[in-house]
Amino acid sequence: MALRTTAIALTAYLLMIGPLSASPEQRPERVAVLNWGLAQTLLALDIEPVAIADIHGYRKWVGRPTLPDQTVGVGRRIEPNPDVLAGTDPDLILTSGYYNRARERLATIAPTETLRIYSPDNEGNALQSSLRIAGRLADMLDRDGALRRLRADLDRAIADLKERSEAGESVYVISFEDAGHVRVVGAPGLFDAVLQRAALDNAWDGEASYWGFSQIPIDRLDRDADHIVVVEPIPRKAERMMAESAIWQSLPAVRDGEVHRL
Repeated sequence: MALRTTAIALTAYLLMIGPLSASPEQRPERVAVLNWGLAQTLLALDIEPVAIADIHGYRKWVGRPTLPDQTVGVGRRIEPNPDVLAGTDPDLILTSGYYNRARERLATIAPTETLRIYSPDNEGNALQSSLRIAGRLADMLDRDGALRRLRADLDRAIADLKERSEAGESVYVISFEDAGHVRVVGAPGLFDAVLQRAALDNAWDGEASYWGFSQIPIDRLDRDADHIVVVEPIPRKAERMMAESAIWQSLPAVRDGEVHRL
């Protein structure tokens, strides 16, 4: 099979990225962010956040783009520390809808914007939503050139993925919850949108949340997929299962050596 892990990884890295204009004198320079997806988008636009929630989790589970050493961690995502956040002196705080109840308190520290990559009422898919948000941030933070580069890199990465694969090849994209259960990617998620644009078939055609995944036991990966992409990290028990389980070893993509780690 022609599909290459590097092409998928590059595409995911580029993604795990209405006007909201500001005059030059009003443009924020010190941006704090409480959502990892928005943090990736800032970094993809060449903006270094002054603060982020759960900085250790970002570095373990997300990794890229790399956070600068001077970015300050402001505590847990579920409960960021307002005193530490205020101490970073932000001009702008970016949040997701998860922080609606804390919005008023956050607004006493700095102007606060809520941007939702994933939402039940979003139009289109997560890729379209991500690009809309990137456009809004680029307009507000004067990063039009960076936005053009980001879009061009995205187009090149997806074209490369399309060129390296065969149209219609089927792909499961999964991450392990434990040794017996996975999160499998579906519509309208980010990976699903990339597969569509690359003319690949998402092997999972079942239901998915608006975040774009469904949690299932591994025996429900029952389509004859050409590839399985496993998003790391992988729990130790799941590693042992992959080496020993007859169910896992019987999957066509596993038999054919078409399991790709991302």
